[in-house]
Amino acid sequence: MHNRLEDRTAPFDHYNDSISGGALTGILWHSNYKAVISIRDCVFSDNEVRNRTLGHGESTLVSWSTGGAIFLMFQNHTVNNTVQVLRTNFTGNTAGAIGGGLFVTFHQNAANNSIIVNDSLFFNNKAFVHSGGMGVYHDGFSINNGIYLNRVQFIRNYCFRAGG
Repeated sequence: MHNRLEDRTAPFDHYNDSISGGALTGILWHSNYKAVISIRDCVFSDNEVRNRTLGHGESTLVSWSTGGAIFLMFQNHTVNNTVQVLRTNFTGNTAGAIGGGLFVTFHQNAANNSIIVNDSLFFNNKAFVHSGGMGVYHDGFSINNGIYLNRVQFIRNYCFRAGG
């Protein structure tokens, strides 16, 4: 049995968030439900997340914002889940740090999870540190997770360091 969350033909534009996922944040935590999350036929445009400074003096912390349009996290023994991004455009999104259009992270023993991106476009997204179009982070303790890209175009994405 698969659980399904689906959004069709939705425009996500001009959203702003201070930490992660300008338009959409998905966190799968300690989950073995074989969830299938589908994002189909959507447009994510001009969404933004900004770095924030928290505290002051010696206790100052700068939070790195990730996923200008979408931030996805698989964490704490999350296994056997799938996120599908189909026929979706990411245009003009901005992250203060990593993953201007989309940022995916696998943490703390996440295993056998999949991100599938098909027939999609990443155009003119930017991040100020890494991965202007799409970024992926894997902590080394998670295993057998996959990122599958089919007929995906990355055009004019930009970042200051690596992976435009």
